Amino acid sequence: MKNKGGFGIGKLVFALIVVVSLIVGVVGANDAAATSNQTPNPISEAALEGNASQAGEDLTQRESEEQKSVDDPVLQVHFLDVGQALCVLVTDTQGNELLYDAGNEGDAAFIISYLKEMDVERLEYIVNSHPHEDHIGGMDRILEKFEVDQVILSEKAYDSQAYRDVLEILDEKQIDVVYPVSGTVYALGELSIQILGPLGSEYESTNDYSVIVKVGNKRQSVLLTGDSEATAEHELVEAGVDLQADVFQVSHHGSSTSNTIQYLSKVDPQVAVISVGANNSYGHPDAIILDRLRNMGISTYETDLEGTIVMTLDGDQIFVEAKGEEVRENASSEEMQTIGSDKVISGLAAEEIDEEKDAKQLGVVITELDKRAEYVMIQNNDSEAVNLSGWRIESTDGGQEFLFPMQTILEAGGFLKITSGPISSEGDFIMAKGHVWDNENQDSARLIDSNGLEVDFFEDTNY
Repeated sequence: MKNKGGFGIGKLVFALIVVVSLIVGVVGANDAAATSNQTPNPISEAALEGNASQAGEDLTQRESEEQKSVDDPVLQVHFLDVGQALCVLVTDTQGNELLYDAGNEGDAAFIISYLKEMDVERLEYIVNSHPHEDHIGGMDRILEKFEVDQVILSEKAYDSQAYRDVLEILDEKQIDVVYPVSGTVYALGELSIQILGPLGSEYESTNDYSVIVKVGNKRQSVLLTGDSEATAEHELVEAGVDLQADVFQVSHHGSSTSNTIQYLSKVDPQVAVISVGANNSYGHPDAIILDRLRNMGISTYETDLEGTIVMTLDGDQIFVEAKGEEVRENASSEEMQTIGSDKVISGLAAEEIDEEKDAKQLGVVITELDKRAEYVMIQNNDSEAVNLSGWRIESTDGGQEFLFPMQTILEAGGFLKITSGPISSEGDFIMAKGHVWDNENQDSARLIDSNGLEVDFFEDTNY
C-alpha cells in the first residue's frame, strides 16, 4: 500500500511540472508574439498615413459637395418675352415650378409651348399678381393644359371676360385657391416663396393689389412685383418689410408711377428686368426709371430688346442668358462680365485694353449728330480698341444721357450708332424710345468717360 501511495504522489508531481511548463511556454510565446506585433513597420505606416490623408481629402470633398448641395439650391427665373405683359417661370431645375402671371390671351400659345419645351408637366403654383388682362389673359388655357396644385389669386375681383374665364376653369377643375397673406411662406422644392404684399386691402388703383413675392435659395432671391405702384411700395417700406433681392422685376413695365427711389434703395438689386412691349403706346419704360436704375448702378435688361431672359442663381453668382448671350454677374463684384454679347464690338477682352491712356488721347470722337433722325455716331480713331464701360452720351439741352453697358468694347476704327425716338431699333444702342434731341433750340452732344471727364463735344449748329 505504501509503495503504491508513493508512486501516485510522484506521478502527480510530475504531471504538475509538465502542466506548469506548458503554461509558461504558451505565455512566453504569446508575449513574444505581442512584442513582434508591436514592432513598427515604416512602409505600412507610410501607406496608412497616405490612405488616411486621401480618405480625409475624399471626405472633405464629399462634405463640401454635400454642403453646397444643401446650402445652394439652384434658383432659375425665366422672364418670357410676352410683349406689353408679364409672365415669369420660376424653377429649382429639379422639376418644381411656379408661374407668376400669364400674359395676354394671345400669349397663351407661346407660354404653353415654352413650358413644354422646358419639360414642365405640372405647376406647383400659379400666382396671379392682379386681374388685368396683360397678367391674367393666358391663365385659363394654361390651367386647362397643365396640372396645377395651387393658385395664389389676387383678392381684387375684376369685371372682365378673362377674369371670369379663370374663375370658371378653377371651379371646373377644383383647383385649390388661396389669397395672399403677407408673411406667408411656401416651399418650392428647397426654394422658399414668401408673400410680401400687398399689405392693404383698399386701394384706388387695381395695380396696387398686385401680389408681391420673393423667391429665394439660401443666399439669393428674386423679387416679383406685378404692377404694384407707389402707394403699395410706400406701405412696404414704412412697414420695414425685408425687400432686399438680387434680381428685381421692375414694376408696371417700367412706369414712373412705380419704382420709387426709396423702394429701389430697399430692394438694392444687382440686376433688374423690365417686361415690356416694343414701341408700346404707354411710353414704357419711362426714361426717368431707366435713368434711376442706371444711376443706382443696377444692370437692366428689357424683354423688348433682349427677348426672353433667363437668370440662374446658384447661391454665389447670377448667370444671365438672353438671345443666346450669356452674362455672368459676380455677386462679389459691381462689374459684369459679358461673354459672346453682340454689344462687345471687338473680340478683345477688357483686360487687354490699355486703360492708362488719357481719355483725350484715346481718339474716340462724336462724328455726327442728327437731331431730326434722332441718332449720334461715335468713332474710335485710335489704333487700339477702347473699353467704353461707364462712358456716356449726354444731351446738353435736355440733360438726358445714355450710359454704355459694362464691357462695351469699340474696336480700332469702329463706329457705334446710338439712337432714340421712332427709329430707335435701327442703331447699336437705344438711348430712349421717346424723343431726346431738341429740334427748336441748340442741343449739343457731349461724350464723357467713366471718370466724368469730357472726351468730345459736338456742337449743334442746326437750330
